[in-house]
Amino acid sequence: MVKIKFWPTFFSSELDAWLDLNMGKNLGVQVSDWSLTFGIAVWYIWKWRNDFAFGDGSKFRADPVMEIMSHTKQMQEALTNQLVKGWYMLNVDASVSLDNRSIATCGGLIRDNEGLFCMGFNKYLGSCNALHAETWGILHGLEVAWNAGYRRIIVETDSKDVVENISKRNMEMHQSSQLVRKVRNLMQRNWDVKIRHEYREANEVAHRLASLARIGADTIVFNEAPGPILPLLFKDQMGSGSFRSVVA
Repeated sequence: MVKIKFWPTFFSSELDAWLDLNMGKNLGVQVSDWSLTFGIAVWYIWKWRNDFAFGDGSKFRADPVMEIMSHTKQMQEALTNQLVKGWYMLNVDASVSLDNRSIATCGGLIRDNEGLFCMGFNKYLGSCNALHAETWGILHGLEVAWNAGYRRIIVETDSKDVVENISKRNMEMHQSSQLVRKVRNLMQRNWDVKIRHEYREANEVAHRLASLARIGADTIVFNEAPGPILPLLFKDQMGSGSFRSVVA
């Protein structure tokens, strides 16, 4: 990860000088932001050492460098995707029971460019599969946003399939095609709407809201954040969300 020409200094400096070196120079091989990469690498090395010392030491990482670089990329994307003033983020998700009833709910929340909670919602959907439920979540989320007067919205969902279905130029026939058509029609109203994929670990608040939906309940709108999501909101605002585990 460190350029060869920096090895002598990197491996021989005293702690204070070593930290200054890593925070002040781009020491990395094919790395645009070494200070970020360095911070994440140090954190993971510390975490892995603790796992080994206090755990059973059985977890083997085939490519720790790849894992560090993957998490660095996620952090860079999160920093790059920060909202500008006047835009709002709509995170949506669905929850489907694992038993044979496939009871589904959806939920989501709207935040401003500073990450502050504006409003949220959830809804009981009945019996449907995950793809259908995720699409319902986007549809209901957009309806809530439109009715509340938001006109610049970025929608984030952790379902790549749903993003692809909605974004495709040509309409394909599948079990959610009618729902997708409704979402597209709603997006074509007089407002600015973008949709993109986000990792599940960055969508925990929306998932928690979905899981709170009561069986049989219609759409419930929250103008204040309900208590069960407050710890997750705080974690997001502090920038300490969960990282995705990478399997090599």
